[in-house]
Amino acid sequence: MYVYVIVMVWKRYAQYESQSVQFIDSHPDKADTGSLLYNVGSKTKAQCAHHLPTVVQLIVEDKIKTDIQATAAVSYILAHAMKDLNRTELEKECGVGIIVTPAEIEETVKCIIGTYKEKLIIERYQFPVGKILVY
Repeated sequence: MYVYVIVMVWKRYAQYESQSVQFIDSHPDKADTGSLLYNVGSKTKAQCAHHLPTVVQLIVEDKIKTDIQATAAVSYILAHAMKDLNRTELEKECGVGIIVTPAEIEETVKCIIGTYKEKLIIERYQFPVGKILVY
């Protein structure tokens, strides 16, 4: 499965095929990386393909770790297809280095719900959920 995913991504950009084979040989335990590479390869347009090696490098270096970050990377390179790529700006746009733990998410949700708890109990299904979502 992992090899298939890498090959599918790189078939689209055959010039990088040897790099993908080297990656597969040296990182057989990274199944998530294959999924990210597939997503990037399937979402990348031809006009920004010349920026693809930078995004792939960020994935291989474990700087891009989630589908959301990969999607942000593709959006960034698409928006900057005709410009030189600023790697620092790309990393910032993708949220490289930002890690949110499940405990942090749970604490934030508790805080937000706690802020509106009384109104939620009183208004129940009539409570405007948008207040919570934009908090």
